[in-house]
Amino acid sequence: MVAKDIYITQWDRDHLNQRIQSLLKGSRRKAAAHLATLRDALEHATIVQNAESIPEDIVSLNSVVRVTNLDSGHEMVFTLVYPSVSCPAEGKLSVLGCLGTAVLGCRAGDTVDWQGPKGPCHVRVEEILARPETSGDKAAPKSMA
Repeated sequence: MVAKDIYITQWDRDHLNQRIQSLLKGSRRKAAAHLATLRDALEHATIVQNAESIPEDIVSLNSVVRVTNLDSGHEMVFTLVYPSVSCPAEGKLSVLGCLGTAVLGCRAGDTVDWQGPKGPCHVRVEEILARPETSGDKAAPKSMA
């Protein structure tokens, strides 16, 4: 596991913390562990004025990421999104899910380990394929519903 540099806007941090607090109130103990870890990481995150200020080599909200499952060798490409627009069938994974929480703040080449619902999971971040906020695409959803 690597130390991660999470960069986030104040708006995103505030809204994610609100959502996390709400989920922790009703969560099962196992499901709550990764959310508590994310909440703690957000407390130490670097706050940036806008998403364009986030270094391009760091996984952030709305990043398109390619990872490899180190146990199976399976590669996966997904976009890290808010829960309200999450749709795994479309390759949109929630930042509040186990994998989303694990890769937030990672760089290409980083390996992350976490406890998934079926046991330990290990992935390597292969590459950040796109970051809409650095390419001029400002259409990233802001809904936290």
